[in-house]
Amino acid sequence: MFQSITYEQACAHSVHEFIWHARLRSGEVIWEQPDVSSDALPVDDVIGIDYYPVRRDDLPSIEATVRLDKGERFVRYWTTIWKPNGRGTQRLYVLGVQRDAQYALLCNYPNYNKILLATTRPFQPAWLPDPFSLLPAGATTLGGPGTSHFGWIEDGFGGLVEVFPNKRLTFHAIYEAVR
Repeated sequence: MFQSITYEQACAHSVHEFIWHARLRSGEVIWEQPDVSSDALPVDDVIGIDYYPVRRDDLPSIEATVRLDKGERFVRYWTTIWKPNGRGTQRLYVLGVQRDAQYALLCNYPNYNKILLATTRPFQPAWLPDPFSLLPAGATTLGGPGTSHFGWIEDGFGGLVEVFPNKRLTFHAIYEAVR
């Protein structure tokens, strides 16, 4: 089903801004490959789902950690949105964590090199990224300017993005507020 390929081989097969990469509890890694969907990944063994940029140095890598012992499962998909008045499209890249009916999602807008956070699937993103616009009104936002992280929590579940200087973002679910 899955072949053992390298990052370079995965990039050579892609015409998109990002390729996905799955990390399994066995230590095995699976790179995106032609005619293979991440839906076919062994969901009970995926401990991380990541996006790596293809042919664009300005985009970050985005790594999402999945904690199977907490009942978490990975989420990864892309969606296309249309500009109002029919003036173009954008492909958006989504990854994150699901636990039961709760979602902690990060959506990357490569055209703007910005992200959006969400708690529902599916969701309808706007043309322009507004990072916290899809969070519930009762969510507590965390971090922000002056910190190396930002995210949210509501009713004991949320998501946290950590920002590193080497164009690397990490994302994971959280169960209590992070200071």
